[in-house]
Amino acid sequence: MEITSDDVIDILSSVLRFEVRLDGDSYLLEKRGKTISSLGRQLVNEIVSKAADYKSIDSTCVTTDSSYEVLVQSDSQRFMRIARPDGSYVRLVDDQNGLTYELGRASPSFILYLIMEARATGAHGWYRSFQISPMALDRMMRGKLDGLAAFRTALRSWSLRITSTKPRSEASWKPLADSFFFHLGFNLDLAIMPQSGIERVVEPSKILNMRRSGTSDLDPPRRFYINDLVHHYQLGVAADSAMLKYLSYYHVAEHWFENIFQDDLVEQVKGMITSPDFSYRRKPDIKALIKKVSKAIQVRDEELIINEQIALRLTLERYVSLPRLIDDLQQFDPGLLNAYKQSPVGFSGGDAVDLRHPSQAEVIAALSRRIYKTRNSLVHSKEGAKGRFIPFQHDAELSTEVPLMRFVAEQIILSTSRIMP
Repeated sequence: MEITSDDVIDILSSVLRFEVRLDGDSYLLEKRGKTISSLGRQLVNEIVSKAADYKSIDSTCVTTDSSYEVLVQSDSQRFMRIARPDGSYVRLVDDQNGLTYELGRASPSFILYLIMEARATGAHGWYRSFQISPMALDRMMRGKLDGLAAFRTALRSWSLRITSTKPRSEASWKPLADSFFFHLGFNLDLAIMPQSGIERVVEPSKILNMRRSGTSDLDPPRRFYINDLVHHYQLGVAADSAMLKYLSYYHVAEHWFENIFQDDLVEQVKGMITSPDFSYRRKPDIKALIKKVSKAIQVRDEELIINEQIALRLTLERYVSLPRLIDDLQQFDPGLLNAYKQSPVGFSGGDAVDLRHPSQAEVIAALSRRIYKTRNSLVHSKEGAKGRFIPFQHDAELSTEVPLMRFVAEQIILSTSRIMP
């Protein structure tokens, strides 16, 4: 990725809304003609140089020969409450191995890298929604906070940085990070985890871009929705984990499996017993009927067991409009349709699916297999099992599947709602 000092200046002006003016060896940061702070030209060049040297592991994780930095997330409010005003949280030094672990605000070079990654996806809304607080501006004017510190504070991005006194291989960093995350969870009861790709970071802004930009655009609700489905959906929207998001949206579809499967079976049985070639006097006809029902459902521990993948396919057939699904995905991210068409889900073996294929039956069948295999890989994680999902390692790939499952869930909720009287 090519990054220049002009990118830093553009971000300071377009993101943080400063008027930036070059004055000798410094950039002056101004608001309404009044100088708020300044940045040395050499410092800006150093930030750009470091960002340009990053080796990308994925869109939210970078390394150099002696450093590693990964964007992190936490759903713990306590984490935010005890973070220090200067943007630091934990700093641990391992003198024996020459390592330093720092959890805090992302470094300026890393933030620059993240914004450039977001720009590449077209998700400008993510970073343009951030503003410097009046308190931060006041501290800048009093010389207690420089432009880069405000830059880090305004974007509110947290990272784990590991630095080493000696060069390390790219593969050596992740085990160190995993050890640090477990160490914090074990000792401080804090769930800090790596962010799963820039797509997860920018997803909210993409949804806002295709829906409503603010509360002033909203009309009152006109429909009643099924409570259980709304609760699953809200859990998915609120979740930080791609795995929890996917399963929450899947539960919306799963709600209907038993009813739809049994309705379909009833129709099949009615079709058989009313067919002119069926007779209850002929044993072979009765045996064929019994065989069909026995194959469709089984009893285990006094509970009916149905074929979930067939139930999912029937649910999609009944409640999901493919043209609308295609339109939603196209608005959210135009690249997703080709991604689903060209690639199966790597960790689960979920089928590739061409949503624009002329045969709706083939599309629904492939779509149900892709969704169901992915769901199975999330809930079955035995060592050595086929299609096993490994948290964090596969999060970025799973994040590509989340919009598909979300838009399917939304259509099911809408299709099963009723208009308010």
